[in-house]
Amino acid sequence: MTKKIKKQILSKTFFCVIAFLAPITVLGQGQTIVYPDDNPGNPAALLQTVNSITNSLAPNGSSSGKSSSISDNSITLNSGSVGAVFGAININDMQTVANNSVFVTDGNTGSSVYGGYSSSGTIRGNTVNISGGSMTGGAYGGFTNLSGGTITGNTVNITDGKVAGDVVGGSSRWGSGNATDNIVNISGGSTGLQVFGGWSQNGNVSGNTVNISGGEIGWHVTGGYISSAGSATYNTITFSGSPTITGNINGGNRGSGTGDVFTGNTLNVWNYSGSSVWNVQNFEFFNFRIPSTQSGAVLTSSSVYLGNGTTGSKIAIEIIGAPLTVGSTITLIEATLTLNGFSQTTAKGGGYTFALSVEGRELIAKVTDIDTYNITAAAGSNGTITPNGTVNVFAGSDKTFTFSANSGFGIDRVFIDGVDDPAAATAGSYTFTNIMADHTIVVSFIGTTGIAEIESTGIKIYPNPVKDELRIESDEWKINRIEITDLSGKVIDRFDSLRNQINVSALSQGIYFLKFETDKGTVTKKFIKE
Repeated sequence: MTKKIKKQILSKTFFCVIAFLAPITVLGQGQTIVYPDDNPGNPAALLQTVNSITNSLAPNGSSSGKSSSISDNSITLNSGSVGAVFGAININDMQTVANNSVFVTDGNTGSSVYGGYSSSGTIRGNTVNISGGSMTGGAYGGFTNLSGGTITGNTVNITDGKVAGDVVGGSSRWGSGNATDNIVNISGGSTGLQVFGGWSQNGNVSGNTVNISGGEIGWHVTGGYISSAGSATYNTITFSGSPTITGNINGGNRGSGTGDVFTGNTLNVWNYSGSSVWNVQNFEFFNFRIPSTQSGAVLTSSSVYLGNGTTGSKIAIEIIGAPLTVGSTITLIEATLTLNGFSQTTAKGGGYTFALSVEGRELIAKVTDIDTYNITAAAGSNGTITPNGTVNVFAGSDKTFTFSANSGFGIDRVFIDGVDDPAAATAGSYTFTNIMADHTIVVSFIGTTGIAEIESTGIKIYPNPVKDELRIESDEWKINRIEITDLSGKVIDRFDSLRNQINVSALSQGIYFLKFETDKGTVTKKFIKE
């Protein structure tokens, strides 16, 4: 072999080794891009043409139709104008686009914002966060435009800013993929078109959630939407606060076909003081959480359909704040045009029983009964609890208990439902609020006279915690009597002469007290039985 040939072989071998060792971009390796901060001198260098949309903000390599990283990216628009924004895009194969985040704090987009975008792969766990700026298009937690993968667990959060288009947690816009467990949270800002928890052309849409607590919603709000085939079930919409909503409220909805858009869909109206809405329909469950000071109708609407023509909707009510009284009434729904499908005559919730009735186009709830609960209060020896014994209270009410120690004693411990509460012992009182169950409260007291002197002379009890034999040591103090008491102050055993040890093996596990009556005063010591 000639030297020339050897040199060529070595050269090629060296090249192969270098090529093998060179770093490569691994799919799923996240990128972080902040526009325009990452290149303030030339921010345009951060932009690409993505999916035929020029000047778009996306992970590196997205102009090819597949981001070099399709998972775990973080893309932020802080100012300026761009086309679309993508957390990741994949329109070439079926790989999953997952766990990408988009943040829009300010600036403008000429198109939509996507947490994750795919032609047919699964879209999972992507998030769009909008706290400012203006979007000409929509906001999609996850979006697929053809067929195939599931769109699941994606989220859109809007606290401020303006979105002119649709807001969708997860969308299989032209495909048969299922849209499940996607979320839209809106607490501020404004939307120009519709809000959907989930959307699919021909798949099933279920378990999606829309929470609206503020802002301005320009059109309809829908938990789950199917364009033709499939079903839209078990989706949830929650209204709270004071948003402005201009449109229909749909638990499920469909463009065509006969798929189920009613079963399991839930409307939560929780401490709501927002605008009147248009039609309310396709909810199997209506849950009202209402302040006791509510005046006027909880929900006002053009038309409300309490059922699907076959099955009536189910209504539950919870009261917040000061308890109501028997005979109190609340207007749950006021419809200006239509209120139909009503079939339920009673509702139970929050300790209250309500009679439901329709008067004109109003759904009225009247309190007919209030549950009561027992609080059992007990104090150990050498002090009091007020009130004492079994105290009967109405559901939703508050009740305060105060503790007072006898002279020479202090509050040792307070147990609320069996759990030690040092703060209550320090405060000298405890208040149960919004009572919706039975409770117990037990207070014990400890002697304050002579403790320091006795401890300084070496009176000891050990071992502590103890299992069988509890030993007592005393140098010079005369102990006339020893009592064992439980947390309630009940005397378990009594000894009228000094003993060096006491067998406690028969006691149940828990906290007990030894009360020593000495020639210098009464002292209480705590021990734990294992």
